[in-house]
Amino acid sequence: MALLLKPPWDYTVCHLWKKKRIHLSQQECDVLVCPLRPVERFRDLHPEEVVDLFQTTQMVGNVVEKHFCGTSLTISIQDGPEAGQTVKHVHVHVLPRKVGDFSRNDSVYDEVGLIQRSYC
Repeated sequence: MALLLKPPWDYTVCHLWKKKRIHLSQQECDVLVCPLRPVERFRDLHPEEVVDLFQTTQMVGNVVEKHFCGTSLTISIQDGPEAGQTVKHVHVHVLPRKVGDFSRNDSVYDEVGLIQRSYC
């Protein structure tokens, strides 16, 4: 049923994978993993949803890293406005990484922020 509803964000692809939402953004390798039950903060998830979210994130990460020929992953959650959360639902960013992809490693977080703001 989630596939039939237009999500409040504008992503190119929305997949339902074993009751989880997987979103591929217009940025070719930013993947979001979202629980089906939308909640604003990580603390609002039930314990079984946390387990499910991170098991799914691990599976998605394995696929993303291989598909984009990465050598590492950045897995990120901005939980609350002071942490940089601009979209009011829990989601996990999964970004494949390669040697030298950012001159300063932490610049990836600036990129995550730009991606989030572009979909608000």
